[in-house]
Amino acid sequence: MKRWLLWMMVTTFVLPAGGCGAARSYDNFSVPEQEAHTLVPVGNLTTGNSYAGVAATAEPTEAVYTSKDGRCRIEAKAHYYDVTLDLTDGGHYAAGAAYGEVLRQLPFSYEEQLEQYLYDSFGLLYGTLEESVRYDVILERTRTIKAALAEPYQQEMDGFSAQFSGGDTGLVRDGRISSDEADLLHLIPDVLRETACSAITVDGSRTASGKRLTARLLEWDLGKENCLTNAHCVLHLQQGEQSLISVTSLGLLNVITGVNDDGVFAGILDVGSAHAEYDSAGKISYTYAMREGLEACKTAKEFGDFMVAHAPDFPYNHNVIITDENDAFVAEDCHVSSEGRPLLRDRSTPLLDGLQWNAEGCLCTVNAFAAKGQYDCMTRIKSNAIRWLKYDRLFSGSDFISQERFKELLTSEQTNNHFTKIRGSGLVFMLLADYETRSLQAVFTGKEGVTDYPEFLDLGVF
Repeated sequence: MKRWLLWMMVTTFVLPAGGCGAARSYDNFSVPEQEAHTLVPVGNLTTGNSYAGVAATAEPTEAVYTSKDGRCRIEAKAHYYDVTLDLTDGGHYAAGAAYGEVLRQLPFSYEEQLEQYLYDSFGLLYGTLEESVRYDVILERTRTIKAALAEPYQQEMDGFSAQFSGGDTGLVRDGRISSDEADLLHLIPDVLRETACSAITVDGSRTASGKRLTARLLEWDLGKENCLTNAHCVLHLQQGEQSLISVTSLGLLNVITGVNDDGVFAGILDVGSAHAEYDSAGKISYTYAMREGLEACKTAKEFGDFMVAHAPDFPYNHNVIITDENDAFVAEDCHVSSEGRPLLRDRSTPLLDGLQWNAEGCLCTVNAFAAKGQYDCMTRIKSNAIRWLKYDRLFSGSDFISQERFKELLTSEQTNNHFTKIRGSGLVFMLLADYETRSLQAVFTGKEGVTDYPEFLDLGVF
């Protein structure tokens, strides 16, 4: 007989015999005062959002700013800036200069806010270093990575910085942008790194339209008073008949999330490493590799092979979600041989031991490698494992997913809970690509922060 069962039998017979022969009862028992509990029913953490019949909003243009040579045009919308940069004749220096020229026309201090954001960001990775040492490290990495760029990209950066720097160099917090500070703007992920991101794509076997749906969520440090939300940007890089859309922040000329006119969609996600050391010698920019690949490649497979081939030359481990109408991959760009190998993961790739994925027709990525044999930042880091599991549960099942249902699933968690969320407080934007209509939609986080029921904006076609 189990010990606990014997104990229950004994107490059943003993407890009724109280002191002085009186039977015990709870008649006069008073519940002691206690603090209110903090437990929240799981059902209370869902939004119940519905987007049935709710079309994305196409925002009107409120103001237009153009460069003197016509190379750059910025349309100011309520929630973002729509920028067109013409690179048709190969004048990359002039294009960069035109972009900087128009940014100076905007009715807010772009230069001052940019510098504030840069210096606030330095502490994210280098907060333990002395300020002078920190700046030396950042300068070295910025200059090394820039020097490895293709000449046209360097020319764009030089043209851009010339509009601000007046010849100043170095890192000096003085309300003006030096040439080094301007260069760092275009290389933030390569020098300072990103934060938490996620992405999921659903192929035509699971969508109501029979065409792919892809979503990419970018999380970053939003800066003091969410200042980064002032600079949401949709950048159109136009080269003759070819075009590339980069959803980014004002002034950035690299690509963190983009789609070309062949429908190749790509977004970078940071991946942790067992080695904190960073050696910039001989390394190249992975965000400019993104741009180069999207400018040249016509399929997801071609682009994925391009990124994987360059992985050993990149400065950090990262993932890239890559889709076109027919295919989907995650480039697991591992640059350190002791932590795995570069590979192109698809739905058939074996996963890490202990990692499962049950959502048919879907491919997911968070800030960790997932393929078997890679360095495991997935099951070892709670936030990665939780977000992976949440995506799996949200998208598992046999239902066909419409664009409206896609939005409902992605926004189904309330934002005011303390659990690890898909849409964390640092969400910069959520970008959706619908291959049925070849259209882009986005949610841009505003000054108020992430909201339970966000408005999706129509960004046009790709």
